[in-house]
Amino acid sequence: MKLLNILLITIVFITFSCSNNDDESVVMEGYFPTQIQKTDYGDPNRNRTYTISYNIQNQISQITETAVTGETATRTFSYSNNLVQSMNSTSNVSSVVKTHQFTYNSSNRLSSIIKTEGTEVTTYAISYNSSSNS
Repeated sequence: MKLLNILLITIVFITFSCSNNDDESVVMEGYFPTQIQKTDYGDPNRNRTYTISYNIQNQISQITETAVTGETATRTFSYSNNLVQSMNSTSNVSSVVKTHQFTYNSSNRLSSIIKTEGTEVTTYAISYNSSSNS
């Protein structure tokens, strides 16, 4: 009986203390599409292809939107503490870079979006109320 108890304790200890991931990186599992086709059956000129890239943490790092006309728009994302900090948008038909900066409150909830387009800067304050989105 004593031997059985020692054996069970050893098995439990080994089971819960061993890991097959000895490095410190966290690899998330799931389905991460790299291309999405949008079809507009009413107007084929509005069809789009979205090509999606991910960073090492499986967060979206870049989305490129390609129209049937060849026009492309690329959005690049940066993160800090698993929160999107900024999104830069560029296009092959415009030299203006659009930037969106995201700020968060102490609860990591979005508190404002600062949009910069050329020299124009617009700030959008985000507020929450307890009845609909606390």
